[in-house]
Amino acid sequence: LSTGFSLMESKISPNYLFQYFLSFFFNHKKNLLAEGTTQEAISNDDFEKMFIIFPSSLHEQQKIAEILETVDETIDKTDAIIEKYRRIKQGLMQDLLTRGIDENGQIRSEKTHKFKDSPLGRIPEEWEVVELRENISVLLSNVDKKIFNFEQKALLCNYLDVSYL
Repeated sequence: LSTGFSLMESKISPNYLFQYFLSFFFNHKKNLLAEGTTQEAISNDDFEKMFIIFPSSLHEQQKIAEILETVDETIDKTDAIIEKYRRIKQGLMQDLLTRGIDENGQIRSEKTHKFKDSPLGRIPEEWEVVELRENISVLLSNVDKKIFNFEQKALLCNYLDVSYL
């Protein structure tokens, strides 16, 4: 066996063990014991000395794992929905920030509205293209966010530091 894998024989439900190994309290302890540069790992000896909390009833272990698996599935489905809406928002942003909306709240179309060429592409005729500095000022802070001494100091711009002129 490599250091990245362990073979386990257990009287505990595999699904319960899987969920337990994902828990914060297990991972916190594991991370305190982990060693290595490329891939952190804990020794088999340290692993076997770790404690586990579990109900003696295999049925209860399986029910607990089932509940947590259901929550995981719900999270996965929710993440997929969120990602779908992020893509929808990106498309909507592209349309709204390049075409705008008309007086009826509808996205402008070149079929029904006048557009002109600009350095950034076709835009509504009444829109402008100007450099940011003509409309906002940026205040750079000298916060030192470097981790190592050999890194260059970076000037940071927090979104709160941008103000309208």
